[in-house]
Amino acid sequence: MGRVSKKANVAEQYRIDVKDFIKRHLLLLLIAGSLIVIPPVLVLILTGKNVLDGFDDTYAYERND
Repeated sequence: MGRVSKKANVAEQYRIDVKDFIKRHLLLLLIAGSLIVIPPVLVLILTGKNVLDGFDDTYAYERND
């Protein structure tokens, strides 16, 4: 039974506390999140086109029959 405790100690050593991780990396997480969110929003505001639609202009022009 004494051998099992060695594995338990290794697992305990590398266990990550989620709340502690978020507190330590909050600024980094906020910067990464803003880098993902801000560019598509800027493009949407400046061009009026949604980046997630892939700039599909096939239906943008009216047909003159």
